Amino acid sequence: MPQSYKIFINNRPFSIVSDAGAAANVPGTLVVNYDSADSLLLMIELAHSEEKFFGHVIILHNDPSRVFHKIESLTKVIEAAGGAVKNSEGRLLMIHRRGKWDLPKGKIDKGETAEKAAVREVEEECGVTGLQIVRSLSPTYHTYKEKEKLFLKKTYWYEMLTSDTRPLVPQTEEGIDKCEWRDAGGVGEALKDTFLSVIEVVTELNSR
Repeated sequence: MPQSYKIFINNRPFSIVSDAGAAANVPGTLVVNYDSADSLLLMIELAHSEEKFFGHVIILHNDPSRVFHKIESLTKVIEAAGGAVKNSEGRLLMIHRRGKWDLPKGKIDKGETAEKAAVREVEEECGVTGLQIVRSLSPTYHTYKEKEKLFLKKTYWYEMLTSDTRPLVPQTEEGIDKCEWRDAGGVGEALKDTFLSVIEVVTELNSR
């Protein structure tokens, strides 16, 4: 079981750890000891509603999994899967959805494995076929609100390869207006206008 967790709440990292380390001294960081579910829920609500809330929240507890499971109990958990896909030229597949650059992903259907869902979503959202999963990447977590209900989405990520050279076809009904194969420079530009969770995935993808 992991010794720490990171949940993105309104594009802000909430780290759940037993030791804050040097991160506690970074400006804009709030470090709190976990004491109750009520205080935890209050912080989550504030992060969703307050634009000037802290940029990074560190929650301390000697058992981070206990705090994480408490957050799960306070939300409706949704599971999704997606792909960090490279072509034969080493370019990364990125999509532009609702004003942000992203990676293709979507909800896992009932009875579907995360691997199959990830491949299906890439195919549906970008029109790419011939996908081969290379390895699994770390899952990401983020919260969102719909009709005042709080959701926690867990997204499983997979590094994939394809030799498909056909034109990309963005799934416009899902709000996607662009699909592009991007080189390192293009990825760097896209990461200036994306979600922190996507940066985490791309960083891990390029770490080996």
